[in-house]
Amino acid sequence: MDVVRTVETRAEPLSSNQIRMWLYCQVLPSTPSFHGPVAVRLKGPLHMAAWPAAARRLAQRHEILRTTFPVDGLVPVQQIEKHARVQVSLVDLTYLPPSTQDNAVAELMDRVAAHGFDFASAPAWSIVIVRLTATEHVLALTAHHMIVDLWSIGLMIDELCALYRTLSAGEPCDLSVVPMQQTELAARQRDRLPPERVSMRQQRWRRHLAGIGAVQLAPARPSLRLATHVFQTELDAGFCEDVRTLCRELGATVYATVFAALAVLITRWCDQTEFAVVSNTSGRLGRDAERVVGTPVEYLIVRVDTGGDPTFRQLAARIGEAALDAFDHLLPLDDMVRAIDPGRTARPSPLRQLGFSVLNTPRANPVLPGLDLSPLAPLAPRTEIGISEGQLWVEIFDTGAGPLGIRWQFGADLFEHAAARQAVETLTGLLADVAKRPDTRLSDLVVAYRPAPVVTEAIGQSTPNSAAIESVKEAVQRVLRVAVTSSNDNFFLLGGGTEQAVALASILSTRWGVNLSALDIETAPTVDGIAATLAGKTHPA
Repeated sequence: MDVVRTVETRAEPLSSNQIRMWLYCQVLPSTPSFHGPVAVRLKGPLHMAAWPAAARRLAQRHEILRTTFPVDGLVPVQQIEKHARVQVSLVDLTYLPPSTQDNAVAELMDRVAAHGFDFASAPAWSIVIVRLTATEHVLALTAHHMIVDLWSIGLMIDELCALYRTLSAGEPCDLSVVPMQQTELAARQRDRLPPERVSMRQQRWRRHLAGIGAVQLAPARPSLRLATHVFQTELDAGFCEDVRTLCRELGATVYATVFAALAVLITRWCDQTEFAVVSNTSGRLGRDAERVVGTPVEYLIVRVDTGGDPTFRQLAARIGEAALDAFDHLLPLDDMVRAIDPGRTARPSPLRQLGFSVLNTPRANPVLPGLDLSPLAPLAPRTEIGISEGQLWVEIFDTGAGPLGIRWQFGADLFEHAAARQAVETLTGLLADVAKRPDTRLSDLVVAYRPAPVVTEAIGQSTPNSAAIESVKEAVQRVLRVAVTSSNDNFFLLGGGTEQAVALASILSTRWGVNLSALDIETAPTVDGIAATLAGKTHPA
């Protein structure tokens, strides 16, 4: 029996991950990397009416699939609806010659990715079924990272297919009850450590990261925008097998091995041997958490030390140990920021500048009797626009066997779009080299490519007038309910957080008729800085 835990429509605050994603979407609302579709080819007869019913059942099982994100007053909230609303569309391409259908499907997937979601009024996921012949279809599931992560996509595909199977056969659902919802897991993560433990870990991280600053990937300049050049591709299968062999030789994971190669590049490009790198984890501790559809991602801050000219083998071991140490002292990123950069004045922040993750989420394993399932042909290597607070962010996609995928992001205000592709080629070349000689010292490894920074014009700082300064002071006092005595007062040191910054930005945007975001406030968090940003938007140079 399909047991569903239903709740009345209710509002909940956004999790830390969700509010950051909401902010990003205000800057680049239709970024494909936020919600690219996952597609599979189906061969065999379909019971078309069962797919919308299966999608509704799936949404009834998982609250996050019935969630919208309207703005309530000054800040966004999660509005969890009692009844499911799911968009399932059918696109008929049977009129096209078979030789052109694959290209048409690829173009359709691009349009789906670029379309975006209005998640203030409707759930941020959809299904598109493409009919190629009477017995051949493509099923594409698209879901925004506002509501799900990559781990969740696999769960959704497996459960959707299980629901379709039983509905089309007229049988009761055999899925077990969902043990935990996204909001419950987010609350568990938030409350995992008592305040005294949080304080102890903050002190520990202050000591551990003492002296660690941002690296200089390009000549120092203020961050102009969050846009990134994203290069994504699937790596050669033979090369990937060589990497896995290297991992076995080193006694290291894919994570530690590829991370070590990336650390070599950062060291050479920036002439620094110590720096911090952010890594994502699934945030799913325990069997119940593994079945959550949502965005429970957590972040590790890994201190990297390439000094002393170690061998590559030694560096991979160092990084593996550093990552385990970071996991043992895991702290929510908001608490980490309050400990290391409470005024959010570091530009760029060493807690966000560099990122590396291996996404080895469980593979979907759908079972549909009578249907033959196969993935679409992998996308050709491509460069597109993404968004990130990091200047360099690398993700490896590892299913445990077969080719590895890679996504490389470079800050678009730092490097040309071709740099991301060339950086991937440099990384894979370095890994191919160390696969043959893993005991080579770092000084003997060849890194021929160094990305050249783009040339940008200096942007002048606007001068705030007294009216803007007084307006910002009054708005800060309204949001934080504290006295603001100086134009040098820092919004975050006065007690503000990201949610309060959203509220402040909303007040000032309405008052001054401009588009001010919480990210603008983070970039210039003092009263003077916020007023100068307002002046620049009101009277641009």
